[in-house]
Amino acid sequence: MSLLTMGTIAVGRDLADQGQPLADSIAVQRELTAPSDNGSAAVPLASPASFGKLLVAQIPTEALIGYTTLLALFTAGGRGEYTPGRWALYIVTIFVCALTVFVSYFAQKRYQLAPPKIASPASNGSGAQGAAAQTRTGSPCRPHLPYLPALTASLSMAVYGLAVPGSPLAFAISPPAFAISSGCLAVGGGVMMSVFAPFLGRGNGANAKG
Repeated sequence: MSLLTMGTIAVGRDLADQGQPLADSIAVQRELTAPSDNGSAAVPLASPASFGKLLVAQIPTEALIGYTTLLALFTAGGRGEYTPGRWALYIVTIFVCALTVFVSYFAQKRYQLAPPKIASPASNGSGAQGAAAQTRTGSPCRPHLPYLPALTASLSMAVYGLAVPGSPLAFAISPPAFAISSGCLAVGGGVMMSVFAPFLGRGNGANAKG
């Protein structure tokens, strides 16, 4: 269930220090394996951030299953029929992918985000007062959403939604051209996800607090 996994990755990015790999963050492992609020133990997620998992998680499996099922219903109407409906379904599914990542993120989020700390001019005081003067908490806390996980899931859906048989692209060009285009899209989608994977696997500096 890759879209739900993207929500888990978004939570891990909040908990990890900025630029730190999720797999190396103690806070990530503690939060993702902590018991839930109703007292039941959560399923341990050994490592939500290995390269392979980050790569596969970007493929919106759930959305593609529903998308291809509905495309089959359009295809039953014959080639060239319901083309506007196919494009509408394609666009709606892309937005559904982003929405699902957002919902999954907020469903798993069990922490608050602290306002960022900013440097203050050094004072002439000494002891605790002098140390406290070095940093102060900024206000207010900036709104935070899992933009990168949602974006990668939507882009993957945009690529593979055109590459599957019965897609709007398949009825817009000739069959030989679609076969070539589908292969290029599949390879290009894999390259795109490989580029995004390292960024997904690192903390975003959201300054999460318990």
